[in-house]
Amino acid sequence: MIANTFSAMGSDYRDDAAKFFDWDAGRLHVNDPAGYGGDLAIKLTFNQQRAIFQSFHASKERAERAIAAERSGNHAESIRLWKIIFGDEFSSYG
Repeated sequence: MIANTFSAMGSDYRDDAAKFFDWDAGRLHVNDPAGYGGDLAIKLTFNQQRAIFQSFHASKERAERAIAAERSGNHAESIRLWKIIFGDEFSSYG
C-alpha cells in the first residue's frame, strides 16, 4: 500500500504516516508486491474492510494529535499517541 501511495518518502516520517492513514484507508485492494497472491484484500468481508477503514481513520486522527503535541513540546503525549498507533515496540518516553 505504501509503495502505491508514495513514490518517495520525505524526511518527515511523522507527517508521511499521517498522510498514509488519511489517503490509504480506502485503498485496500492492492496487488501482492511479491506477485503471488493478486489482490491482497479480495477475501476481506465488508465488515473487515469497514473495521480497517475505521482503524485508519482513528490512526490518522491520533497521528495529527501526536504531531501537534510534539510541536507544542509535549513529547510524552506525542509518544503515547504513536505507541497507540504502532504498538508496544514503538520507543517509550524517557
